[in-house]
Amino acid sequence: MLFPFRQQNLGEQLTPSLQTAGRKRYVWFTRLNTISFASLGESILILYAIKNGADDFLVGLISSLLFLTLPLMVIGKNLIGKFGAARAYGLSWFFRNLSAAMLILVPILSHYFGVSAGLLLLVISAFGFFGFRSVGFTANTPLLGEITTAQNRGAFISQVWLNFNFIYVITLIALTAILRHWESVTTFQWIFSFGVLAGIFSSFILFTIPESSRPRQSGRQPLIQSFRSLWKNARTKKLFFAWSAAQISLMLMIPFSLVALKNGYGIPDHHALIFIIIQLSGGILVSFLNGLILDRVGPRPMIIIYSFSLILNSVLWFLAPDTVFTSYLLLIFLINGICTAGINSALSHYFLIIIPENERVNANMFYSMSSGFITGIAGTILGGGLLKLIHIIGFEQLAIYRRYFAITFVINIALYFLIRRIDRLEDWKIRDVLGIFISFRDIRALFTLSKLASSYSFRQDYSGVRRLRELPSDLSEKQLLAFLRSPRFAIRSKALSALGNIKFSKATARELIREVERGKFTTAYIAAEILGEHRIKEAIPALRRCIDSDDLYLQGKALVALAQLEDRESFPKIACIFDESTNPRIVLHAGRALAETGEKKYAFNLLSKLTENTLPEQIRDELLFDLAELAECEEKIYRFLKSYRENPEQSQMILIDILQEYEKKSNNHLAEFITIIEKISWSEFCQCQPVIQVLKNLISANSSLISQAIFHFLNKLADDSATTEIIYSLVIIAAHEIVFSDEK
Repeated sequence: MLFPFRQQNLGEQLTPSLQTAGRKRYVWFTRLNTISFASLGESILILYAIKNGADDFLVGLISSLLFLTLPLMVIGKNLIGKFGAARAYGLSWFFRNLSAAMLILVPILSHYFGVSAGLLLLVISAFGFFGFRSVGFTANTPLLGEITTAQNRGAFISQVWLNFNFIYVITLIALTAILRHWESVTTFQWIFSFGVLAGIFSSFILFTIPESSRPRQSGRQPLIQSFRSLWKNARTKKLFFAWSAAQISLMLMIPFSLVALKNGYGIPDHHALIFIIIQLSGGILVSFLNGLILDRVGPRPMIIIYSFSLILNSVLWFLAPDTVFTSYLLLIFLINGICTAGINSALSHYFLIIIPENERVNANMFYSMSSGFITGIAGTILGGGLLKLIHIIGFEQLAIYRRYFAITFVINIALYFLIRRIDRLEDWKIRDVLGIFISFRDIRALFTLSKLASSYSFRQDYSGVRRLRELPSDLSEKQLLAFLRSPRFAIRSKALSALGNIKFSKATARELIREVERGKFTTAYIAAEILGEHRIKEAIPALRRCIDSDDLYLQGKALVALAQLEDRESFPKIACIFDESTNPRIVLHAGRALAETGEKKYAFNLLSKLTENTLPEQIRDELLFDLAELAECEEKIYRFLKSYRENPEQSQMILIDILQEYEKKSNNHLAEFITIIEKISWSEFCQCQPVIQVLKNLISANSSLISQAIFHFLNKLADDSATTEIIYSLVIIAAHEIVFSDEK
């Protein structure tokens, strides 16, 4: 039977439960396939080739087969169009591992027919191994697109890489222990046998992964038409060049680092595997990191950061010590692992974002075949050829590899600038991403966000949004936006409060504007407040429509927000609402809005409202502070009123101190006034009458708008319509106006 397991093929889209099942099976495929690949490919294959007599050029050729065989993806496309992505993948993987079985025969052929015959079989076997990989890997990205959504794609890709690297490390630790005791060709043959069996079992799992009809439809589309469409699109063209540049950079660094370790320092196989394990540990570290961060900051900045790290590694190799300095070399391999896993997972994520679902099969082929062929040529000719040329010139051992990595340093810089040209999506700036790694708050937020990724529980969501509000981090923006769709007011309101504490994108600003329009009587007022505080000018039309709302919370916040946004057209309307309203809440917010305008003419409105004895005391206090803000002396008013509330008798001395501070700048205009306050008793101080007339005389000649408003207020003042706090607060404001109008 060609397909040993039944696969579910549905209509245009998989249900969430089938996608979940598909992801679980794909993870199990990854685990078994990783055991197989660790036993057959890359590092073990290079060590096996060297042990069987391969030179640097042949090692470069074998390493490049991964890329040189990518044109065979055309076969994979036809298989997808006929059988679907999962079956095409499984069938190719089955024959891939059968091809790898021929590696077991290489020493036998070398023994009977010579080393050249054995190496020829090794190249043929490696070609089949990587060739069928290329055929099957055509289906990988479309299949990932099938079993993931935009919300979980980055995290799942990182989970796959995490599983790959973790299992790879465990497998290589076991292989290292084996080779340490039995470092022979026969040991390699047993390792290959085990790898082939694990690979065959992994291919069976692929047959069971569900998929919709979309991969087949995509696989049947004409290649040329799709390629032309991709090439005409500026964004996909830039991704092609960046993809190719990143793969070339990896090709020139990763396999040749192992060659430099083996041939430059003469390290035995089991010791070399320790460095490979460290390299994979770097992959585990970055896969875990990408799982937390990639969906939030976007793939582009991560691609650029990882690519720059390869340049640093070129420098480290050029400066490598003459003798084995273990920690130094371990650092190089750790960075290699970080860059390999980081670049590949971030590129895959970027690809799935910008390529439509119905074009993914052909697009994946276009990128993989074209960039892969270029990378393979680069590895064979540029990598292996450079080493051979440097050797011919006369350098030996480590000196060869120092010169090689000095040349790759220059090449990697050119490739880096090519990679940087990919278009920005809705992603972060690089400096902001780097800032995450030194922010304990952001790191805590990442772990909180990770726990919330698949939550459908009210309690878990409520707990999570509270934590995000306590940990203001820009990383939480997408999750907080998702919380705005919660059916519970408690979660939506806290999500909005948390958004108010971070810097957010234009997309979030648009969502907040929609919240103002649709969240009446619930969360609209919170959104209005945030839009004002963050100075989102685009919100002005929506906020104008709210200043006559029957939702008093929303009306009040809209008044303040329009003033913060400097919507001068709304200022007269705000003043009118303030004058006419008797609702304490509207008076409070409209007064705050008048203060936010910064226009001193509104002192008349504020002082007029202070005469209304029906207003609560706390509201009148706030209006005093609004007036003080217009006069720019709110700190002085706060100092006096706080003293008056805590120790009334002491407040007289505080007032004198404040006036004496102004007196030093007032050319003795306040001297007489200070003398009167110093001489009156506490009871006279509380009655205010001795002070009011002197205050009127003092400000009558001052031309500032606020002084005129105070004078107008005092003239209309009834005996019982102003409290002690109001009168002496006006004394401070008047002193401030006298001093600073003199300076002007």
